[in-house]
Amino acid sequence: MELNDFRGSLLFPPDSNPEDALRPLAGETVRDLGLTELSIRLSRNGVQPARVLEILSSPAIDSDVIRYRQDIFSDFYRSQTMFDAFASVIPKIEEISLFAETRKDSRSPLQETIWRLGELELYVDCIETLAAGFSRATEEIRSVGLTLFRSYIEATTSSPKFSNMRDELPKLRAGLRKKQSVTIGVNLDERLRPVEATLLSINEFTFREQAMLPRIFGVGRDDEFVTSAPMHSSPVPESYAREPHRKFPLSPLFQDLEQLLGATVRPMVHVLNKYLMVNTSILRRLQADVAFFLGAASLFKELASAGLPLCKPGILSPGDRELRAVNFYNLLLATRLLEKTGKTIPADVGRDETNRNVKNHIVLNDAELDSEARLQILTGPNQGGKTTYTQGIGILQVLAQCGLYVPAESTTLSPADEIVTHFPAEEKGQLATGRLGEEAQRFAAIFETITERSMVLLNESLASTSPGEGEYLAEDIVRALSVLGARGIFATHLHGLADRVAELNDSTDGRSRLGSLVAGVEERLDSAAAIRTFHIRKGAPAGKSFASDIASQYGISFEQLTDRLRRRKLL
Repeated sequence: MELNDFRGSLLFPPDSNPEDALRPLAGETVRDLGLTELSIRLSRNGVQPARVLEILSSPAIDSDVIRYRQDIFSDFYRSQTMFDAFASVIPKIEEISLFAETRKDSRSPLQETIWRLGELELYVDCIETLAAGFSRATEEIRSVGLTLFRSYIEATTSSPKFSNMRDELPKLRAGLRKKQSVTIGVNLDERLRPVEATLLSINEFTFREQAMLPRIFGVGRDDEFVTSAPMHSSPVPESYAREPHRKFPLSPLFQDLEQLLGATVRPMVHVLNKYLMVNTSILRRLQADVAFFLGAASLFKELASAGLPLCKPGILSPGDRELRAVNFYNLLLATRLLEKTGKTIPADVGRDETNRNVKNHIVLNDAELDSEARLQILTGPNQGGKTTYTQGIGILQVLAQCGLYVPAESTTLSPADEIVTHFPAEEKGQLATGRLGEEAQRFAAIFETITERSMVLLNESLASTSPGEGEYLAEDIVRALSVLGARGIFATHLHGLADRVAELNDSTDGRSRLGSLVAGVEERLDSAAAIRTFHIRKGAPAGKSFASDIASQYGISFEQLTDRLRRRKLL
């Protein structure tokens, strides 16, 4: 590929069309998969959560785009040199953006010139930093995207224009620093009121306030830049670089000053005009892309240090309509545990102990949505891990299609053209429809968009009606999904539906077969309670939700409630 192949994007290869390569997720799916929360945990290195969410909520459906991103992410994840180089320039690129935006809005030629100088200085700094990083990590770069970008950086640094700019900008900055103060002449009337003022000179020294003791004893240097009057300060931004848009209060005198200073920097304008064609927008466009990859790499390194598996998923043909994951886990749950553990573990406890605490609370499971059973009916006890498992599948699919690693030991999957969810939601309908009506409307909307290549994740759908009616409605839905050929999970308490998987497969001429998964428990012989293992395995449903131990856990079992009444002497 040629240098011109690089178009300033690390999310899309040169020959792709972003509009055709992406498929935005519905708001319900973003909510159900917890992508807003996940985007906050990925928001590092100077990118806002909103930009991360924008990327996460528009997964790629083009296999070439996914692989292009995967290879770039792998480079950032493996190469600490490149990670550090890009991480160091992200704040500078943010400053470049501020300079560029302020320059466009400025009505002052003087300020516009100064902002452009700052913009170009930072641009040179970023290019040189990246060039040094690429030079040190030559053997570590394997992706097409970073190889193209390296070619762009090398061509830029070797150009005479860049060399001249690198040499001339410090001289211009040094000239600006010499402008330290101005001398103002003020005429007074007979009442000593200032009536006229003019600018006398621009100086290369600053005025200094005379110290108190020399002033008391009348001792002082014969120095026109030492004043006997107090100095008054104008409010100054904490950082010119970070807040170039802040302005000082101006008066007509200050406007005259700007004109005078503008004349002194006119030679600078002439020099900077040679670099009008230097476009910093490529770096600015890359900021969010790079920060997205760096944030993910940072988070995933924390997960890896906690002993949790991560892998680069193999991308199958979309027509295969499959997902296979070995020892996968819900990434959102893992990040919550990382954050919680970091806050609760004492400071004198080492990282290894912290990591063990996280790993000990994560249960790894397998997932198989393939020709044997693309639609899995998942049953099991309350709080047995069904929702966590179902949500984890969706997050894994989204991460893979965004070009990132996934939380599993190994994974192969087909890109889904739609990832849709149907999780419990607050009742929003009128009394005439109620929650069941809302659910029905959402299902109708889902079937208006999905295809055989879609992933459908249902969690406790149709729980708003009676078990008999819910099972009847659910049967129609899963049979329709089977006929369509989609893949997905239906986590439910409708055990009768899972019991009839074989019958439904025999009676439905579907392109996706149904399977049965069950959330595991270990029943105690000496108690009605059950120990939840949170392991999801293939098998027939257990036939009950173990609600009795949930009741005991929250103190509302029959025995506990009657005991409360006895203590109140009501029984």
